[in-house]
Amino acid sequence: MIPGCRSGIHEESPGFLTPGGLENVAMTETTMLGDDFSLEFISARLTNFKIPEAPFEPAGNWQLDYGVYTFSTTRQGPTPGGLVGRMTLTRQAVDESQADLMLAYEKNGPGTVQKVAATMRCGTDALSTPVRWQYSAEVVDSDGKRYEDSRLAKRAVATDGRIEIIDDHSTRQIALNGPFTVNWALWDAVMRMPRGEAAPLPFTMLDHFDQVKRGQSLAFRKSAVVALGRRRTKEQNWQDMEKGRIRQTRWVLTDGHDVTLHAFEQLGEGIVPWVYWTDDRGRLLFVVAGLEVYVLDSWQEQ
Repeated sequence: MIPGCRSGIHEESPGFLTPGGLENVAMTETTMLGDDFSLEFISARLTNFKIPEAPFEPAGNWQLDYGVYTFSTTRQGPTPGGLVGRMTLTRQAVDESQADLMLAYEKNGPGTVQKVAATMRCGTDALSTPVRWQYSAEVVDSDGKRYEDSRLAKRAVATDGRIEIIDDHSTRQIALNGPFTVNWALWDAVMRMPRGEAAPLPFTMLDHFDQVKRGQSLAFRKSAVVALGRRRTKEQNWQDMEKGRIRQTRWVLTDGHDVTLHAFEQLGEGIVPWVYWTDDRGRLLFVVAGLEVYVLDSWQEQ
């Protein structure tokens, strides 16, 4: 775990919760933030994080910007990496049953930048099921010049249990039975999911728009009151003894502020676990997937 970043966390048993807030929730126990790996994993990056105060309606129109971070592993555990990319997800409601999602993603590599852009027409059901989508990807150098043959562009349409994916050279058909969605559409879905005990949602995922990964599930995991920004500081006191004084030193947690967070978890074949953390309004704040982390841009870099 990341040293020096163990903030408090009060876990709450699932009650009757909605994206608008908490209702009838019973406090069960107090633990340390380090007991939840997905939050301890990123806590070193959250010292100055502030949850936005502006109103937020998950089913409305919004734009959310994220920093993309990667972590490395050492004998001491995961250690924070630097900012390696940016991502913006925009939602534009079409009507009560559909919305358009727009993705802009950039990730830096050694002398390169990977760029992805996409538009998805999705339903407003539990999985934000896509109806049609188009996307493009390319790799450019540090000067913004595209590498030869690095660009691809595809479009897809879903109808009657079949998905047709089309590019400039071919058409690919995928037969799907049951619920499905695209990985990026799940970001919209979790913001509208109810919070409380319920059976996991089973589905097939099209990872990065066209890679079929079956046996997925998405479920509410828990709510927690988390103290963000707490710091470990040294406290020293003198104690009088019969024949003198001794100095006592201990480490204490100071500063920080309590916030209520809600976690949703995706598990399945061919993926690392994904944990999505939202605030009381449903706004998606943090996404943790293996050694890659997305943090909402409402904070100051340390």
